[in-house]
Amino acid sequence: MKRLAIGLMLLICLAGCIGENYDFTPPGITLSGSAPVEWDELAEADVDWLGPENKRIDTEVEDFLAFADEQPEMRFVAGEMVDLLFEHGDFDFQSLSVRLWHGGEETAVEVEDLAFTLPDTTGDYLIEVNLLTDRGSAQYAGKLSVYD
Repeated sequence: MKRLAIGLMLLICLAGCIGENYDFTPPGITLSGSAPVEWDELAEADVDWLGPENKRIDTEVEDFLAFADEQPEMRFVAGEMVDLLFEHGDFDFQSLSVRLWHGGEETAVEVEDLAFTLPDTTGDYLIEVNLLTDRGSAQYAGKLSVYD
């Protein structure tokens, strides 16, 4: 009876390990504001990532600002706190930075606990998110409309 119980417990433990499924692609990043259930995904721009089976994923955008300006518009309220949500976290996080572009001027935005605050000034902004991990780096782009 003891052997059967030990064997059953071992089988249950091993079944949990076998079922693991990891995603080694760059994560999708979604912006989430105060509006309920409205999440907007950023587009991948420049990527230098160690993907599945340790194969390199390399993409490069020639003109980042033009690429960001082509993205679908995301609407947020001025001064709103915006959360950065990751599609998966199968990597060791090293750093994250956010920059906003408005009228040709670049502004670094402070990120704290994977969230940042939008400016109080209304208008159209381009957003750049840079992620650095143990698997590589990924840059994301989006177009924001900030209103009152």
